Amino acid sequence: MAGVDVLYDPVGGAAFMQGVRCVTWGGHCLVIGFASGDIPALPLNLALVKNVTVHGVYWGSYATQAPGVLAKSMGQLVQLAAAGHLRVNVSHAFPLDAAHLAFKAVAERRAVGKVVVVLDASSSGARARTPA
Repeated sequence: MAGVDVLYDPVGGAAFMQGVRCVTWGGHCLVIGFASGDIPALPLNLALVKNVTVHGVYWGSYATQAPGVLAKSMGQLVQLAAAGHLRVNVSHAFPLDAAHLAFKAVAERRAVGKVVVVLDASSSGARARTPA
């Protein structure tokens, strides 16, 4: 059976259910949040038949429950970023004086990736940038 090994789902709802169906046998589903506002109910027969493990991942609780794990994970992420192994899709970038346009891009659902407000446009050469 083909499919993805890990499902990272911050959306929930119907998107989660579609995602679970894409997970390969023995895969993992990471429940990150419910941005859709809909908390899905997973039919456990689907988890059983596909031998899928569902993990709740609430990063905020790591600060009190397992701070060492959080610190180690963040350290690894910083190392990966510093080595250039992570790519962040910046959909739009705006200087601070155009921050209102950043909020507008998000509100109008034009962002695909991150919307960045640059605090010091003089040192970064930032100017309002939108996708071509």
